[in-house]
Amino acid sequence: MTAPQCQRLRELLIRSPYIVSSIKEVTFDIDIGPLDDCIGALDAMATILRFLKLEVLSLGAFSQNDKRDLPPVLCAAIAFSLSQPSISSLSLRCITLARIDFRNLFMHSQTLRHLSLSNVSCRPSDGEQSEGDLLSQPGIEEVVVELVDADILEWFGQAHCCGVNLTCLRSLTIVFDMDEARHGLINDMLRKAGPCLEDLSLRCVSGMSHLTCLSSCVDSREAERPLKDGICLNLACNPNLHSLRLNLAPNARYVASRCPPKWVLSTLEQFHSPVAIKELVLDIGIVDSMSFKRADYSRWRHMATALSRSSFPSLQCVRILATDYIVNLPLVEDLAIQAIKGLAVPWKIEITNNCESKVLGG
Repeated sequence: MTAPQCQRLRELLIRSPYIVSSIKEVTFDIDIGPLDDCIGALDAMATILRFLKLEVLSLGAFSQNDKRDLPPVLCAAIAFSLSQPSISSLSLRCITLARIDFRNLFMHSQTLRHLSLSNVSCRPSDGEQSEGDLLSQPGIEEVVVELVDADILEWFGQAHCCGVNLTCLRSLTIVFDMDEARHGLINDMLRKAGPCLEDLSLRCVSGMSHLTCLSSCVDSREAERPLKDGICLNLACNPNLHSLRLNLAPNARYVASRCPPKWVLSTLEQFHSPVAIKELVLDIGIVDSMSFKRADYSRWRHMATALSRSSFPSLQCVRILATDYIVNLPLVEDLAIQAIKGLAVPWKIEITNNCESKVLGG
């Protein structure tokens, strides 16, 4: 929404306040229109709207290096909006801002429950202050962080992180670059989230320079090399985590003899203490082939063996999401179930092709 559009909406709301409750989301673009008008409109709207999603976009930002600066005056306007007893969701995309401004955004938020940061980075600032006690502030219930810089992930994992209280966090989604080692920072954030966390989704992406060559990689040894050892997650502080979704090689495509891929088996084998996971969701790119029947399906049995250990006492369902449409899915289902037959696993497998699913085993 541009500044003139914001101004017109403000006037409309003043003339027709009965439509306020029907407005759920406003997208605010910082690149278009005079900044003063945008700030004034945002301040006025924050005192009127009951529900508002603020999304600061930056047109033309296609990579991590193409961001727009969020001025301190606009940061202050957003912070004022978050201090109102109405706004429950904030989304920031393709921006950079001063560290102190980022922390101050959330210091007086009253009802913020959903936070999404995509391609956001912070720059050093003078006069940074130490974080205060946040335990008395309302807690955020859902956080999505996508391709943010290490400073932001590090702050989320600190005892008093950038003005955001994660003690009530229930859902966490992290999208990170496979070329950067962020596993330790992710575990720090999981420790900060604590016992309320119920749903965790991790997705790894390649840098833009890798996308073309990896998308056509069939045997995927090069595609999954950065994550060949999987990811080691410490869920000791998350006893109520019931759903875990992993998509650690989105550009890789696997022939039947390499499914489940090595990163799946390596990740599962690194769980040494019992976890409360009831549903495990794995995104895997399986290449359609007429040679499915002749393939070696022993990896399915290895996965079932890893999931049958004492580390997964609560597991009820394993969902395999085939990222590409597979014509021969019924054959894949049959061969997978035959591979784990005899293990008497207490959980079920669901292999999904697009929007279709079929329950196997159990």
